[in-house]
Amino acid sequence: MSVGSHGPFEAGDVEACESEFDSLCIEVEALKAENRLLKREVRTLLDTIRCASDVLTKLIEETK
Repeated sequence: MSVGSHGPFEAGDVEACESEFDSLCIEVEALKAENRLLKREVRTLLDTIRCASDVLTKLIEETK
């Protein structure tokens, strides 16, 4: 779909819209990369919590 197909636009509007769209696409890709890194960090934190839980469970069992 073309930007120009939805009404009267001033000269340069199409280029400005395309530029904004390109900027948004770049931002989306950056956010996807950040999301992947955050998911990896959450997995690492969950593994650490599980490990700590196992250690605490063993310590509790040993003190009984």
